[in-house]
Amino acid sequence: MSSCFFIGHRDAAEELLPRISAAVETLIHKEGVTDFYVGSRGRFDRLAAAAVRRLMETYSEVRLYRVLAYLPTEADDRLAEGFSGTVYPEGLERVPRRFAVPQANRAMVDACGFLIAYAPHATGNARKVVDYARRKGRRVIEVKDRGVC
Repeated sequence: MSSCFFIGHRDAAEELLPRISAAVETLIHKEGVTDFYVGSRGRFDRLAAAAVRRLMETYSEVRLYRVLAYLPTEADDRLAEGFSGTVYPEGLERVPRRFAVPQANRAMVDACGFLIAYAPHATGNARKVVDYARRKGRRVIEVKDRGVC
């Protein structure tokens, strides 16, 4: 699978941008990843999107998709500027709203071979997605406050 999903804590620091960029570029070079998927729920998502957009200037084959957890609206279309498109995982329309984000995250882990994550806490949704991805055999690259592992 040549695709990567991003998951991270909403309060990620701007200083993570170079680490996220390095992880993205490594996946492009070493794994041939061309499709990147990111949500829009917090600062980590914005940083991840910015990292991919910068690299899209150098690598024309790279695409960035915005993952929607709720039924798309006209506002979602306007927010999709700078993206190659949007993705609304199949079946989410039947999921209660309060479960939509975790369900969308699991669907994207199922669809992608790689995960770039920022999960600084032992609990929380980001950590649950990282654990789920590992159980599914996905390659997880964790971006830390001090490096990447």
